[in-house]
Amino acid sequence: MKLKIVELFKKIYLSKWFSFLIILIGAAIRLRQYFFNRSLWLDEAMLALNIIKYNYTDLLKPLDYNQTAPPLFLIIVKFLTKIFGYQEQILRLFPLLAGIVSLFLFWYIADKFLNKFIVPLALVLLSFSRYAIYFSNEFKQYSVDLMVTIIILIMGFYLYKKNLDLKNIILICISGTVLIFTSDISIFILTAISVSLFVLFLLEKKPKDIRKFLKIIFISLFWFFSFLINYLFIIKERVNNYLLGYWQGSFAPIHISSINDLLWYPKTILDLINNPLYLYFPGIVLFLIFVGLVYLYKNNEKFYFLILILPIFFTFIASILKFYPIYNRLMVFTLPILYLIISKGFEYFSCKFRKDIIIIIFLTLLILFQPLIYSSRSLIIPRYSQETRPAINYYLNHKSKNDKIYVYYNTEPAFLYYTRNIKVNYIKGKGTWDDPEAYFNEVKTFNIKGRIWFIFSHVRGNEKDIFVKKLNEIGKKLDELETPGASLYLYNIN
Repeated sequence: MKLKIVELFKKIYLSKWFSFLIILIGAAIRLRQYFFNRSLWLDEAMLALNIIKYNYTDLLKPLDYNQTAPPLFLIIVKFLTKIFGYQEQILRLFPLLAGIVSLFLFWYIADKFLNKFIVPLALVLLSFSRYAIYFSNEFKQYSVDLMVTIIILIMGFYLYKKNLDLKNIILICISGTVLIFTSDISIFILTAISVSLFVLFLLEKKPKDIRKFLKIIFISLFWFFSFLINYLFIIKERVNNYLLGYWQGSFAPIHISSINDLLWYPKTILDLINNPLYLYFPGIVLFLIFVGLVYLYKNNEKFYFLILILPIFFTFIASILKFYPIYNRLMVFTLPILYLIISKGFEYFSCKFRKDIIIIIFLTLLILFQPLIYSSRSLIIPRYSQETRPAINYYLNHKSKNDKIYVYYNTEPAFLYYTRNIKVNYIKGKGTWDDPEAYFNEVKTFNIKGRIWFIFSHVRGNEKDIFVKKLNEIGKKLDELETPGASLYLYNIN
């Protein structure tokens, strides 16, 4: 009887329907968050204002609010908003579709790359990943970056396995170019494919492959010149001193001149395990990554070893050269790569401890505990960010004719987005960066008597508390509304 139950469980576990169910649940979690329709937070609102303001051509130029995003990403979103309007859900539609499509693409690649027993585990890692879920519902490019990574990996596997005719060469060249203009990180994965194939050719030294080698060179050069055009005319034009300064601490140091420089690499790696991997027990995760890579190399799967490790290597090289910062959301594209490596580590242990099923189950539960807990909670309670929309709507519905409103400087983009169809005169707050005296002086310069509203979101440090403390000294609070990540107050100034 027990044997029959085990065989039934095994049959269900290995069936395609079980894998499909995992993906279906992952898609349902993303759709649950999508239809919850949280307010745009600061970065989303700033990018949305660019979409609203500029036409297709102008979106190729430097953007307002120091924003940057791949040109085709912006053009696709602009096209969708032209058809369906500028609502939050339309702005987030492309990232959502990318997030769901990624699950099916990852299933395809996991099925080719992993032992059939490990495929469901890999699917759980991505389907229930906190940051893959979150960025599937954010109007930024990171969910698209993740999808592009998987597409390029599939292209790499195809180039490695198949002989290329003219039609395929043209298709791959064009596809690579489209992806370059859709995702800035695509160049890391495309370069990894080219270098992996070159290294493999040199190691194997098969004269009959020279023709294919020349085809790969042509494809690689085509991709390179496509990236060069994108970099020189779009990416380079958008990089400014503000962005370089903002990301300064996220560039990998090349000269080790202090203990902080020395600790940057291990600290950053541990930070990335927490975000975007969002897995408990970093020591075990690192060990599985190490085992997975060694297992790939020793199994003579050098191409797969290279194609998975080189994108991360090239990202760090770009960071050293100050071309690309290493920061949590900017590394979301590495999730499929890291999940495949971790799954490969599981594959090794499942083979080595085949008879000790308790060890495998225990290790699986350790790694999957956090994704399973987060995803279960997300189905019940969607994630909030900065709920400025209900605060702004409350103000619009309750304000009197002569009321004024002060908008905190980090709240202004969201305020402009949500009042885009309404003419609202407001007092723009100044960013004084935790300088109490400056905030006191700003309140004094209002020189306003009577009713005035104050709205805050994306607050730095204790700036709001400083401001409200001063308001309580010079006026009387008449009303307030607290929402997750946002605050609205009405004062009567004496």
